[in-house]
Amino acid sequence: MGTEFINRNRQKICSGPGGILLLLLILLCPLNAIGQNDGADRYSFDFRGESLEKVLDTIAKNTNSDLVYDPKLITGIHVYKRVNDLPFPFFLKSILEEHGLDYILLSTGTYVVVENVEEKPLPGSLIGKVTDRETGKPLPVLPYTWQMHQAALQQGVPEIF
Repeated sequence: MGTEFINRNRQKICSGPGGILLLLLILLCPLNAIGQNDGADRYSFDFRGESLEKVLDTIAKNTNSDLVYDPKLITGIHVYKRVNDLPFPFFLKSILEEHGLDYILLSTGTYVVVENVEEKPLPGSLIGKVTDRETGKPLPVLPYTWQMHQAALQQGVPEIF
């Protein structure tokens, strides 16, 4: 019953217009998936000491993008950057972040160049988790500031960490 049942049902599925349509779908679906890319246009640029204003204007023109910026924000900045085969948002961010800038994408599709508001750690600051030596469990957070350090020094209080 097993082999005969399978062969009979295979003939029913593959025969007629429905079977041909099913066969075409099976054959064409993998080809579409192979031919697709991420959908983003890719660009290449080479900037050698050009002003950021000129760079942004060139990028906007060549990518057909709406790009706005405050001229005061980009004055005096020169770009030395080679971009090879990258989608627009990736290479725009790579150019801007070298100069402390970033962009915001508006719902209208306009890119607005802004100052980067992400705070980076200051030199000499500590970042991490303090754990108990014996148990390995995290210790409760104790805010310790420079002012507290100075006060302890003035009072002659030893600081133990």
